[in-house]
Amino acid sequence: MSSQAIEFPVFSLEFIVDPYPTIALLRERDPVHHLDDMRAWFVTRHEDVKRLLSDTDALTSDPRAWEGHVAPRGRHVRWYLDHTLMALDRDDHYRLRRLVAATGTEPNGPGWPARTARVPRTSSSA
Repeated sequence: MSSQAIEFPVFSLEFIVDPYPTIALLRERDPVHHLDDMRAWFVTRHEDVKRLLSDTDALTSDPRAWEGHVAPRGRHVRWYLDHTLMALDRDDHYRLRRLVAATGTEPNGPGWPARTARVPRTSSSA
């Protein structure tokens, strides 16, 4: 891990539209990056992700089993962490990935940034 902090605005429109420059920087300087606000890890290297998904004897996706686990504050963050594809157990993760792959859908395919930019932003005060 680099001693210099990397700014990682995971929910910014800039990251959503084009995450690749930030991911490349993280992969180079901090490949297993801790998101303090979310109390989560962002893993950028294929081999690391592969081990996380396959070594079920040594690793678990259940954060309650992690040393020092403190449940995150905020119901939206808790829901997000509990319901992302990466939070699922291995068998459910693979099952859902196969379903998505079978559709032939490429989330970052042609026109994706333009479609994403058109998603209306909502205000927390609305």
